Amino acid sequence: MLQLQAIYRRLEEFSEKVVAEQKNLTQLKSVLEEVFEGSSDFVKAWRKFPESLESTIAPRLIESPSRRVPCPKREAIFTICSADGSQIYPDRLLNFCLLNFSQVCFHIGTNEPPLLTTYSKLYDADEFFKAYFKDSKPKETEDRGSETSKERIAIDQVNALRQTKELSALLHVAKSKRVQGRPILAVADGTLICWTLKNAEVLRKEFIEKLGQFRQEEIPVLAYKSFPETRSVAKALEHLAAEKLEQANIHPEMLTDLEIFQAFLQKGERSAVFQSRSDIVEKHYPNPDKVYFFYLHTGKEIARIEFPAWCYEKGWVDFMHAVMMDDLEKGKGYPMTLTEAHEHAVVKKSEEAQFFELLEKLCIKKGVLISDAAKVASKRTAII
Repeated sequence: MLQLQAIYRRLEEFSEKVVAEQKNLTQLKSVLEEVFEGSSDFVKAWRKFPESLESTIAPRLIESPSRRVPCPKREAIFTICSADGSQIYPDRLLNFCLLNFSQVCFHIGTNEPPLLTTYSKLYDADEFFKAYFKDSKPKETEDRGSETSKERIAIDQVNALRQTKELSALLHVAKSKRVQGRPILAVADGTLICWTLKNAEVLRKEFIEKLGQFRQEEIPVLAYKSFPETRSVAKALEHLAAEKLEQANIHPEMLTDLEIFQAFLQKGERSAVFQSRSDIVEKHYPNPDKVYFFYLHTGKEIARIEFPAWCYEKGWVDFMHAVMMDDLEKGKGYPMTLTEAHEHAVVKKSEEAQFFELLEKLCIKKGVLISDAAKVASKRTAII
């Protein structure tokens, strides 16, 4: 039984903190409305701002920062699909990796059955590294009893491969399940900016090529980032509105985009559209596939929605906004489609144990005992 009396004083202290945070949000909202809506000079300064060498992470303005767009009416019938992946990493003793992918699709407003499927692929690590990371030269560590830096590099490489192949899986399911004359939306988890591929040229090119194929197929695609930790919009405010924020006792260097739009938006509203200025996007993405984004107040959190520039030019933003709010409602605060993709992609501990048991039996048949290796590997947890 919960002993509420025992924690009453601490709960009272915590309630005071919650009230203070709400007051801070109200104060921040007032400052943001004054800055965003009350001064054309601010917008003019921001439009010039990206040329500053100090502001490389500040986004470009595509729409006025004062925009707050309520949720549009969604289409009665549409298709929404997603894909996700998980993995078993290689280590010092078992030099391979396994990737497991899900593909899910729902035809909303119809009686058509959903698609919920998975497939797995086993990679020989040596061949994989030669194909994708020919120039990698991992350093060895003195401590042979723990994970070496060679293994750490392998983990990064597997993550890079998984991100690229997830996008391929999403493209495949979207192409195969779309219905002529019916709108479709492809939804990825996380980001369309290939951060993990910065030093993986082959995979980076493949990722950007796959992203471009969504445009060629005219399939709108977005990435949903839950509780973003970015400071891109906050960085602009830090440089352009620091004085007003400090006058309100708000420390601009401590602000995050999440806090800004938690204060500025109401449930169901989206922010203005911005363009990412990350180095990898600026250097490698073609103009139609430059990453645009807006923030969305889901009612439970502030999410960052990323999509290619061509989707904005083709007028898909309202459709994306409406479909994601519908999917969030179905998922009780988190997109239902992403949840289903995650649940079908994850490798359960029992499945991982079965995998290593089967591997061990196959090796025993060939006269090789790998019990120690399997024991080490089976302690790993499949990570999405």
